[in-house]
Amino acid sequence: MSSIPEHSHCKVCGRVIKAGNQFCSVACEKKYIAEVESLIRAKRVITVTTLISPVLLIIFLLVAKFLLFGG
Repeated sequence: MSSIPEHSHCKVCGRVIKAGNQFCSVACEKKYIAEVESLIRAKRVITVTTLISPVLLIIFLLVAKFLLFGG
């Protein structure tokens, strides 16, 4: 067996840290939180876009039908 002590790695920069810790510094923890919040916002935008797009398509098709074919 090797003599490497039990340890973890920082989730952001990968530095070796004490076992059980997730981050090596407050700066890395803040960076991680900012990245997670950014991903949550991006997922929300994708969800809203996915839900709104079909509605807009239906409205466009109905308007086009009435304008081109008169009802």
